[in-house]
Amino acid sequence: GGRDDRARDPGVFLVEDGPGTRARVEALAGELGFPVTALPARPTGEITPIRAPRLAMYMPWTGNMDEGWTRFVFHSFGFAPDTLRNADLQSGDLSQWDVIVFTDQTAQSILGGHDEGSMPEAFVGGVEEAGVANLRRWVEAGGTLVTFDGASDFAIQALDLPVVNATAALSREELFIPGSVIRIEVDPTHPVAFGMQEETGAFYQESRGFTITDSARAEVVARYADSDLLMSGWEVGAETHLAGLAAVVRVPVGTGEAVLIGFRPQFRAQPSGTYKLFFNAIHGAGRR
Repeated sequence: GGRDDRARDPGVFLVEDGPGTRARVEALAGELGFPVTALPARPTGEITPIRAPRLAMYMPWTGNMDEGWTRFVFHSFGFAPDTLRNADLQSGDLSQWDVIVFTDQTAQSILGGHDEGSMPEAFVGGVEEAGVANLRRWVEAGGTLVTFDGASDFAIQALDLPVVNATAALSREELFIPGSVIRIEVDPTHPVAFGMQEETGAFYQESRGFTITDSARAEVVARYADSDLLMSGWEVGAETHLAGLAAVVRVPVGTGEAVLIGFRPQFRAQPSGTYKLFFNAIHGAGRR
């Protein structure tokens, strides 16, 4: 079909016309490089109003380069995430946010942080069990938790998700991908993958591949390809141990949800082809 047909695809943003709207949208399109199509009438079918979701991101006292790169990407695309520290998660009112993002970090580091006595008391410890309980209540009440790579292990534990990190027990002799582009197959009809192609590359650096233990509770948004996985770089064991595993999953939790991205979709602000996975997850919270 033509551009008019594509303007009706799932996940397309519709902007109501009004005084000055067209000029403003066209100016933004030219500045940001996205296509705009003027429709002669309001499309038929389901249209869901959205609002700008209220976004926060966890910042540990341990330091996290991936968190810094993510903040850079957010600011580059007009997001203004608030910062959550351990104390905020443990005792704060999380209801003021719709989405909380945890970037790549081990579950152990998120939970425990710096050891007692290793530095001043204010910077010791992690989220701890109080933070886990508070976060879980927030998700169950409608929050969206988005995790990248290692932080997905934390989400699985914290929310008791029907998801297993299937790569966790593998040795480097069995599976070793120290930084390569791996082919993934995407379901573009899923809201987390709206606007994406059915096949793309994911930057994989000793990342995660998931299996689902209860398919009635979890949705697979993207999988690592069944064969011909390597698009760039090198790997050991991908065809045997990674092929077909889930790469991105969404799990409803109460009235909220967790979106687990098994790799870093924003690695050092470079793989823009997978930005939509977390942008969609964030904007999806604005529909509720």
